[in-house]
Amino acid sequence: MPTSRIWATVTQRDTYLASECTKRALDMDPDNSLALAINGFVHVNLLRKFDVAQDSYERALAANPSNAFAWLLKGTLHAFKSEGEQAVEHTERALSLSPLDPHRYFYDSLAATAAISGGRYRRALELAQRSLRANRKHTPTWRSMTVAQWQLGRFDDARQSAQELLKLQPFVAREVLAEHDGNYMPPEVAKAIKKAGQWKEKK
Repeated sequence: MPTSRIWATVTQRDTYLASECTKRALDMDPDNSLALAINGFVHVNLLRKFDVAQDSYERALAANPSNAFAWLLKGTLHAFKSEGEQAVEHTERALSLSPLDPHRYFYDSLAATAAISGGRYRRALELAQRSLRANRKHTPTWRSMTVAQWQLGRFDDARQSAQELLKLQPFVAREVLAEHDGNYMPPEVAKAIKKAGQWKEKK
């Protein structure tokens, strides 16, 4: 399932299957660092259980302190919780541990999210631009790009990015008008995207 489209297509069955797969993997190897990291991802993004995810990420890193993927996802969890300093620290560590990762665009995208949560908008813009050079269809990166540009006062650029986001993910307008969505979009992020996209509440 393409990561740029996951939130438009995920179903209860998808959630169940993902949960069952990670459960089976951990039944076979309870200390497998990769399985623990993916288990944390499932609990954040599909099951909405941050406490379980936090524990899973910590166990993943205890098993393998060099697991870049676990550091990346743990940092993203801190971003969702508005814990910006930890978010930046962990995602930057992930980038340093995996400088040649074949999915580098994904690392850069999540690190941009973390940078926004820490108020580091120039770094967020740099990361988002680098991510989009590798994959222009990854919609979460366009969200980060829009917010970073808006917060830096680059309003025309932000409006263009918001339109690119809307082309790739038409339902995003509905989400930002609600101020948040199932991705745990912080209100300040939704606000910036709403302004950049010039979307207004319906009377």
